[in-house]
Amino acid sequence: MNNKNNTCPLCKGTNISKLERIHVTDLNNIYLTNYQIDTSHLFTSDTIDFCMCEDCALKFFEPSAIGDEGFYAALQKMDLYYMEDKEEYNIAANYILPSHDILDVGCGKGAFSKKVFCNSFTGLEYSNSAKKMGDQDGVNIINESIQEHSIHNKDKYHAVCTFQVLEHVETNILFDFIKAMVDCIKTNGLLIISVPSDDSFISKGVNSALNMPPHHQTRWPDRTLKEIAQIFNLDIVDLHHDKLADRNKDEYLYLNINHILSRNHQIVTTTVPIMQKIIQKASVSAVHLMGNKLKDTLIDRMKPYGHSVTAVYKKSYVG
Repeated sequence: MNNKNNTCPLCKGTNISKLERIHVTDLNNIYLTNYQIDTSHLFTSDTIDFCMCEDCALKFFEPSAIGDEGFYAALQKMDLYYMEDKEEYNIAANYILPSHDILDVGCGKGAFSKKVFCNSFTGLEYSNSAKKMGDQDGVNIINESIQEHSIHNKDKYHAVCTFQVLEHVETNILFDFIKAMVDCIKTNGLLIISVPSDDSFISKGVNSALNMPPHHQTRWPDRTLKEIAQIFNLDIVDLHHDKLADRNKDEYLYLNINHILSRNHQIVTTTVPIMQKIIQKASVSAVHLMGNKLKDTLIDRMKPYGHSVTAVYKKSYVG
């Protein structure tokens, strides 16, 4: 169903499709059940719409619901939340030279600074607890937004990076957020963006709370990442998908089997029909009965995308 009243937060197009309406109480119950986190106070409406821009393919939730310090403090207790080693760090590091000045937007505790040899490293981070962890390791982290930082730091950095951040940005500031990063880049400098790939297995997740508000506000297929180059007058240097991690192989196979067998492809499902329950159990059983050798053979043949995609852009013009 098309909703002409909405505007795309990225390309400003008005050709918006509403894919699904989600009740906030259902979403909050998923967070409570899976993570013991009450998110009810973070929502400003009873429902949110899952939308897609037909012009740039960005998927987004409207209205946005943003996690607060308490929400992210709870998530930080998860082992995988601030990983020291990420494939996107290695990809980005290949483009960094010892003479480069680097800005990492939404840097967490500054783990990327340990992966690069550069002239200077500056991190921007909202979380006070993450900044404290970075400070202990001697990482230069500033509690400041990229919009604020860009005012006095235009054309300053050889590379501006942001890892697993764009999907968290409130939709009504998304365009300004990216523009501010571009403003900070020197001529012939790089913008490096890593996001969860909506062309990967994660797009098939059902009741996957961490891929919805108040955690994720947007979803990013390759088509949208390519549109960023057009919107902000950048050149695409690379578009690199992670390999499927060993820890995600069972989930990848389950989600694909379940997706193929199911007719209901909603991202939030609270009332599960008997047939759907049978399909889910059959999918779990099928994955469980596969030996590791068969799983690896199937995955090698399918050559699936992993969790994340990293886009590298070049700013060729004078800012």
